[in-house]
Amino acid sequence: MGVLAVARAFGDFVLKKFVTAEPFTSTTKLDTMSQFIIIACDGVWDVLEDQEAVDMIREHLGSGAGMTSPPHSKAKTAAQILVDAALAKGSSDNITVLIVFL
Repeated sequence: MGVLAVARAFGDFVLKKFVTAEPFTSTTKLDTMSQFIIIACDGVWDVLEDQEAVDMIREHLGSGAGMTSPPHSKAKTAAQILVDAALAKGSSDNITVLIVFL
C-alpha cells in the first residue's frame, strides 16, 4: 500500500493486520563442543541454510585465518564472510551478522 515505514509500523493501528512485532525465536542448548553463535537478520537466512553458514565459519577457522588475531577481529572477519555470501546469493533484505565466539 506504499505506507510502510517499519520503525513506526509496529504501532500503527491501520497496519496491525499486516505487521507483527512478534520476533522469531528459537532455543538451542549449547555444549562444550560449541564454538560460536551466529546471530543474523533474515536477509542472511533467506539465502543461506543454517548448516551452510556454520560450515563457512568453520572453514574460515580451519584455514587458520585470523587465529592469531584478537577475538573481535576474528568475529568481524567471520561475520563479513556471511554478509558477503548473502550478498553473492542475491539477498535483497537486511543483512546484519554478529558472531559470538564461546
